[in-house]
Parts: sequence; structure tokens; C-alpha cells
Amino acid sequence: MSQGKLIFTPPLNEPPPTLGPLIERLTDLGFLGTALERGGYRVGERFMQLVSFMGCSPFLQLEPPQEGSQRFCQIHFNGPFDRPQIIQGKQRRPPRCPRCRRPLPDWQTQLTSGSGLARSCPYCDTPLTLADLSWGTRAGMGRFFIEVWEIYPGDAVPVEALMARLRGDGAAWHYFWQGPEETGSIQPILNDQG
Repeated sequence: MSQGKLIFTPPLNEPPPTLGPLIERLTDLGFLGTALERGGYRVGERFMQLVSFMGCSPFLQLEPPQEGSQRFCQIHFNGPFDRPQIIQGKQRRPPRCPRCRRPLPDWQTQLTSGSGLARSCPYCDTPLTLADLSWGTRAGMGRFFIEVWEIYPGDAVPVEALMARLRGDGAAWHYFWQGPEETGSIQPILNDQG
């Protein structure tokens, strides 16, 4: 079973990044290493300085195991997608209003029914779009994702240098974790109102 993932996504109100220049920036930074035969990339030589690990002695398998298992720390790009996608856990915690921080009721029904997201928060009347929703660190929505495999949720936090390189000249990216029991739960948004 996978340990989980650390995932990055750019804001919905910006176009997804162009993969070639992004790979170049992350390679130059030392976050991204060489390409793997079966897809994805090894972590770069500065990975451990760009991602801060909690606890006293984290163990990460940084090289592919001899037996050919995919259970090692590696980086994958997922997207870009035409419509926003949600990656979240089985607990399905609702997103929050960015202003009053209260969970938004029936958000999932509104998105999948085709009726679209409510135009304002039912608690504080703040106007909302998909891009405004606050997902916290256990879920995210985007059109493009960078996935770092074999990272247990909450064990790793990106440092500012990495987040600044992802941001480039645009807005801040969001990072979150996906737990081992949650791997593979990517869901498209049917009504795109970014």
C-alpha cells in the first residue's frame, strides 16, 4: 500500500503551466531529477532541502527498488485537464468559505448536479466561484497537479523557495496531502465556472 502523496496545484483562475518550462525550473532548482523509464521523475539533489520533513528521522526510499516496485519517492505530473478536478480523501471534508471559514453545505451535490456552485456563502454572503473555495491541506482542486509519491500525509511541508519557484510570476500554488487509503480518488467537476 502506498504511503500517500504530497500534491501541488496552481490556482484555478490561472492557466495551467506549460510543462516544458516548469520541468526546467524545477530541475534547475534541484527539486526534480532524471526521468524514469516507467514515467515520472526521480527526486532532485536538493529535494530534501526543498521539502521540510516533520519528526526526528524520516525514511524515504529515493531510488527505485531492485524488485521493480513503484514504492519509492518519485514525482509525477497529472494534467492539464480541460475542467477542474478534485483530489480529496474518503472523508470528503467540504471546502470552506475563504472569508468566514465555515464549511459549505451541499457543495458536492451542487457541482455534480450541473446546477453549479452557489453564488454566495450561505453564512456570510461572500460571492464564491470554484477558484475561491478553501480546501485546506486534505484536498485540492485544479486543472494540473504535481504529485510526490510515498509521502505520508502531514510529514512533509514545502519550503518557501519551492513555493516561490512554482508561483513564478503568478499567484501562489496550493499544496495538500492525500493519504494511503485515498490514493487514486480524482474526480472531475462537471460544471466549470472557474
